[in-house]
Amino acid sequence: MRLGVLSGEPEIRQTACVDKDGIEHGIGSLLMTDAKLSRDEFGWAYQPLFYFEGERITGLVRDGDDHVMAYQSTAEGDPLVDESTWQQAPDAVGAAAV
Repeated sequence: MRLGVLSGEPEIRQTACVDKDGIEHGIGSLLMTDAKLSRDEFGWAYQPLFYFEGERITGLVRDGDDHVMAYQSTAEGDPLVDESTWQQAPDAVGAAAV
């Protein structure tokens, strides 16, 4: 899996659980900083979401229509990490994260 245009390491990692072998599982985000990609309504880079298992990314978080999901940002650029606030990433941003 290619990870798109990253700014260093994944931006956010939220551990959902730790299995019996001590491996963390959860959801993280990628900060897509390529200037060619669209920005949100406040001008911030989209942060597509991915599933992880330990240090390995296992897939992108998608909705029922197969759109890549991303955190919404506040006007100050802070990500809203609650699942109820997730939004669809623009197609170009989702494609760059694949």
